[in-house]
Amino acid sequence: MGARRSAPPGHGHGRGLPRATVGHGVMSWMLTPGPDAPRRARQLLRTCLDASDVHSEDVELLVSELVANVVRHAGTAAALRFSDTGDRIRVEVEDGSAHRPVPVTEPGVHGGYGLRIVEALADSWGIELTDGGKVVWFELAHRDQST
Repeated sequence: MGARRSAPPGHGHGRGLPRATVGHGVMSWMLTPGPDAPRRARQLLRTCLDASDVHSEDVELLVSELVANVVRHAGTAAALRFSDTGDRIRVEVEDGSAHRPVPVTEPGVHGGYGLRIVEALADSWGIELTDGGKVVWFELAHRDQST
């Protein structure tokens, strides 16, 4: 693994946001569990997407759903990672629970919509188990520049 360095100004620090680390083109932040974690995740990714042609509203909604699942179901700190390959962006949310989330067939008044939203909006998404928990990720392609 390569060395990590602090993010450049405007990428994750200031305004009370956690300092980002950058390694191999990946921005990474640690989020503490709590009701404000989804909002903080949206703020952090917004700083990465300001100059991007990706649908930022979709990215913000999807990351909110993934982080809200961590808060509600895992109750652990989360690592938020963002990378841009040039043709697509990838967002990963890693938590400390090995419980594999499953999209529910019948969402109700108390939830169950999160992964269905991810399935509907993301170009691709998945779940990878890790030694200490899991990573739930999604990818979105950049908009076609010819349109």
